[in-house]
Amino acid sequence: MQQKSPQPTVKERISADTITRQIIPSAILAPSAHNTQPWKFKALSNTIDIYIDWSRHLTVSDPTLRQLYVSLGCATTNAINAAKYWNKTAAVQYFPEGNGKNQPVVRLTFAPANKPIDHNQTEADIFAAIVQRHTNRSFFDEKTLTDDETTILNQSLDHNIATFISDRSKLEKIADISHEGTFSTLSRPEFKEELSRWVRNSWTYQHDGMPGYAMGIPAPLSLVAPMMVRIAPIHIQEASKTKQQVTSASAVAVFSTATDTPVDHIRAGQQLQQVWLNATAAGLAAMPVVAAIEAGAEFRSQVRDVVQAKPFTQSMLRIGHSSKTNLRATPRRTLDECLR
Repeated sequence: MQQKSPQPTVKERISADTITRQIIPSAILAPSAHNTQPWKFKALSNTIDIYIDWSRHLTVSDPTLRQLYVSLGCATTNAINAAKYWNKTAAVQYFPEGNGKNQPVVRLTFAPANKPIDHNQTEADIFAAIVQRHTNRSFFDEKTLTDDETTILNQSLDHNIATFISDRSKLEKIADISHEGTFSTLSRPEFKEELSRWVRNSWTYQHDGMPGYAMGIPAPLSLVAPMMVRIAPIHIQEASKTKQQVTSASAVAVFSTATDTPVDHIRAGQQLQQVWLNATAAGLAAMPVVAAIEAGAEFRSQVRDVVQAKPFTQSMLRIGHSSKTNLRATPRRTLDECLR
């Protein structure tokens, strides 16, 4: 499974300490399913290896590891963009030592970019977006994206993977599929039980999971949110809400691949995160829409038929304009907690 991209010529050593301080904190800020943060990082001279933290695998909702690999792809994109900001190039290898359970999933090899450290506006904006990015679950205003917003969204993308859907009839179809997928998924007691273990109250001191404030739950109610997730018929309300969230979007970015391997999942995650960073830099709001993919092959194929892109849909991201601009990001584990 080992796949490589061209390696940079390393003309000087970049210490593990420099890489740890400059690059890994940005990688930690990547999104992940239920904010599980399923990664560990190991820095050596010129390299970072990214590993799976198996204690954070969602065995019920993600039995194939697709979401986990998408999350590691998001962390990879953050690391690449941080490297650009710090005047470094980054080459990516997937499964550089094979696909054993405890082998690195991604290896990033860095080299000096050999250019003056004068951050161009795009690099500075994307680097700032790594910190500013968060999930916005509010309803958007359905307004068409401007030409400038569209230009920014398309920066640094592989359009063999990323497809933007803005046609209203297609958005309505994706919304209907997402409604049914949410209803199906949240009707499963075992899914709800797993989800409840990652729901936090709004005063949590834990460094992972989804606090009430990030999900739009009033602070007092967040104290009983995990229990409500387990026992309440949340599939009815959440399915309707998901449909409205999609129909209110200006566009949905769909990430699809020709095959369905772990490398495909990682690359889809890389593209998802790049679109999300671009959207943040453009002042747009965004939120993953994954219920139709989590719910199983039938729903996933329905999305494929609407989008008419590559056969395997890996993830989706709704994008638009929101009046909710002061939302807090979810918590993050410390650097020490994420090092291997």
